[in-house]
Amino acid sequence: WGGCVAGLVGAAVGPAVLLVAGLFTPDIYPLQTLHWWMGDVLGVVLVAPLLLVWHQFPADRLDYKRLPEIVLLFGLAFLAGNILFMGWLADSFGLCAQHFWMFLFVAWAGVRFGAHGVLLLLALIASQALFGAYRHTGLFADDLLRTQLVNFWLYIVTLSVDGVILASYIRAETLSKQAIGKQEAFFHLISDNIDDFITVLDLQGRRIYSCPAYNKCGVSIYLR
Repeated sequence: WGGCVAGLVGAAVGPAVLLVAGLFTPDIYPLQTLHWWMGDVLGVVLVAPLLLVWHQFPADRLDYKRLPEIVLLFGLAFLAGNILFMGWLADSFGLCAQHFWMFLFVAWAGVRFGAHGVLLLLALIASQALFGAYRHTGLFADDLLRTQLVNFWLYIVTLSVDGVILASYIRAETLSKQAIGKQEAFFHLISDNIDDFITVLDLQGRRIYSCPAYNKCGVSIYLR
């Protein structure tokens, strides 16, 4: 939201300066302002997160066991992008080539590879889609002339927002589980090395944990 709102400032000032300089006429000022704002928002939604996330390599960068899955994901996404946006294999896939194909790959990247994978994949998709629009091929073949790339912009922004939100949510869940695991490990470390009686019951009154001292004693103490 900050990027969308803050982009209005630059979108209003930048074209105004160009208008005063006489680089275009007043009648196209609203359209120039819209395009300027769209570029700012796309930069905030896609380019800025890409730079901020990839200034550090992912923590599991040395896990070569995931390399085949990474190659498979980006290979299939590259092939699907060329079919959708570059017109590859149009005779075979032309009727079923739809925009939502890429959402499947973005979801895959978000679940398995987090923000690093999502943003890298989004950069690949945006590049393919933009190049296809420039060459007038694929799903956005007429978008440059008919809508001034508005459809392209909506598509990439939607993909980016969905992918980043999914990756962020999964990361938050992972960090939460890790924090709970650390708390449980600390609890066991303390309870296993003291002489006090500690037992944990679930909501049905069933014992789910007892410390060594409690187990040696062999008694149950209930406090009301």
